[in-house]
Amino acid sequence: MPDEQLQILRWSFNPWKQGLGGWRRPQLALPLSLMLAVILSWSLTVPNFPKGYEAQLEGALTELGNAPFAVLDGRQLSREQVEGQLAQVRTASESFPVQWLLWGLVSAVLLLGMNASLYLPVRYELNEQGVRVEFMGMPSLRRWEHYRNYYPHEHLVHLTTLPRPSALDPFRGHSLMFSGNRGEVLAYIGKHVEKRSGST
Repeated sequence: MPDEQLQILRWSFNPWKQGLGGWRRPQLALPLSLMLAVILSWSLTVPNFPKGYEAQLEGALTELGNAPFAVLDGRQLSREQVEGQLAQVRTASESFPVQWLLWGLVSAVLLLGMNASLYLPVRYELNEQGVRVEFMGMPSLRRWEHYRNYYPHEHLVHLTTLPRPSALDPFRGHSLMFSGNRGEVLAYIGKHVEKRSGST
């Protein structure tokens, strides 16, 4: 909503209510992120010994008797080696569920944190000084002189520091999501940033 006296345009964007367009929906991203966290943590923690290896070690231990070594898969193993490997296999099998759960939690926190913009609301303010964005309670302000071009899209406008389209654009500037105010936002930005040739 524009404030005519102070020349300020403020709005907020909630991805759960308004959506980001296309596949970028929190309702899709959340289950995918959690599923990826489960798969990633499983791949990090699943014991990687062959199926039936524990039974082979137990069999080798019983067959050892008084012999100095046992032959297992063409390898000579002493009693200490067989007992050591059996202890490792049992420890890995017993600790797997707890490790899977803990690494799953770590993976989920990391994935959700890296994609926080898909889930959390953001507040915008355009004023005479520049663009103020507040995300996760942390405000940032960039002055209008910082921007050299902008590219309007259906759901957002990207303000960039580069004068012409570049592969670096996603890393140089702000993307402001519209909230039913596309015309107002573009008109306000158009007063402060020159739209250069080559931009759509």
